[in-house]
Amino acid sequence: DRVPDMDDEEKARLTAEAKVVIASRYFDLFRHFGGLPLLEKAYDVQAEYELPRATAEATAEFMIRMLDEAAATSALPWSLGTDDTNWQGRFTKAAAMALKCKVLLFAASPLFNDDYCTESPQEAVVNRQVWYGSYNSDWWTRCWSACKEFFTELEANGGYSLMEASSATNAAYREAFNKAYFVRQNNTEVLISTRVSGQY
Repeated sequence: DRVPDMDDEEKARLTAEAKVVIASRYFDLFRHFGGLPLLEKAYDVQAEYELPRATAEATAEFMIRMLDEAAATSALPWSLGTDDTNWQGRFTKAAAMALKCKVLLFAASPLFNDDYCTESPQEAVVNRQVWYGSYNSDWWTRCWSACKEFFTELEANGGYSLMEASSATNAAYREAFNKAYFVRQNNTEVLISTRVSGQY
């Protein structure tokens, strides 16, 4: 917000993109470790601080909140449009909504949403850093709702679709797969780009 030569719409878009970046990095750790220390603000280099490890539930809710806030930002475009080569790697509303589906899929899964061995010593289990304390079917309902919301937006806005084979031959299927997962040029499947486009 303190950048002087940037208009409010660009600030809003970059703030929303940053929230998706933060949520995506948290998700990479969450799926392996569960609860994480939650950074809610920037810290001064001189500050002394101790951030405790949050519960798995609080960490999941933190990521979901960040993604909801990003997706609700009107300055964040649904897709990158036809200029995806120039803007590849930038996050969109579609990426925020899709990542929310992925977060909720893991959050609802037995990885966190089931009974755990409570035999001592199990500090992370007792502190609910690797599970929620019991099974809760509401996580699956929330996952289904997030997926439904994403596909409703997709139907309304378009911009993404599966890369289809040009014919029902092995060569055509290989070519479609190669374009979708290796070349990635003019790829209508990519919601979150993590690779550089190439030529084959």
